[in-house]
Amino acid sequence: MQDFLLLAALMAIFVFGYVVMKKLDCVLEDNRKAQELPVSEKNSHPVNSSDSPEIDRLLKNTAISGKLHYRV
Repeated sequence: MQDFLLLAALMAIFVFGYVVMKKLDCVLEDNRKAQELPVSEKNSHPVNSSDSPEIDRLLKNTAISGKLHYRV
């Protein structure tokens, strides 16, 4: 009976490890695909573009804040 319990516990551990490794494999494959994207696709997010109005607004606010709090 103890042998059967030990065998069942080991099989459960192996199955759990297999499932975890399959999920890890999927995550690593997605990461590899993301790293292989061309540079133009990586920088297509609107925050990364230099002509974004958000960046202009942030730079303006940073400049104003720097002038107001220059001796902090």
